[in-house]
Amino acid sequence: YQLSDNENELNKVLDSQNYITNHNAINMEQLASATKLVASQAASSGVGIDEMTAAVGTMSATTQQAGEVSGRAFKGILMNLQQVKGAAEDIGDGGEDITEESLSKYEKASEALGVSLKEIKNGTLQLRDPMEVLRDLAKEVEKEGESSLKVANLVAAIGGKYRGNSLIALLRNWDTYEKMLSE
Repeated sequence: YQLSDNENELNKVLDSQNYITNHNAINMEQLASATKLVASQAASSGVGIDEMTAAVGTMSATTQQAGEVSGRAFKGILMNLQQVKGAAEDIGDGGEDITEESLSKYEKASEALGVSLKEIKNGTLQLRDPMEVLRDLAKEVEKEGESSLKVANLVAAIGGKYRGNSLIALLRNWDTYEKMLSE
């Protein structure tokens, strides 16, 4: 997010993250670790630092996993949403490589829930905002039962245990995400 030269903006972010840690089941070390791992991917995906903080905060608070786990998982989730291929070792979460085939599988799993990763803007087909896609997926997942095959396919398509656990934690706790975002 290129805040190193802007002390006031950096302090705002840290104050916001501190507020979140004071009001949720997460600590500053978890948020800092997650931020370090996912910030570059989040920024290049058009995800604001507030949205990223609320997403990894929700994941860590609801799964009680380390910040590193949430950060790496969110990086993989964003790569899937933005159709970015990558090697598993570069993501570092123990999940699978993100390939053309896995991206197609994830897109189809999203579409089965009625959520498209793409939209037509100004006559051009382009990727949607990743947080809007996640919001729409959260609404659809909420409608599905605990044993929904559509949800299971979405989780499986994300490509790894931690990515899947973190994705479902975020989608099933979207109200927590929105609370943290407002904080």
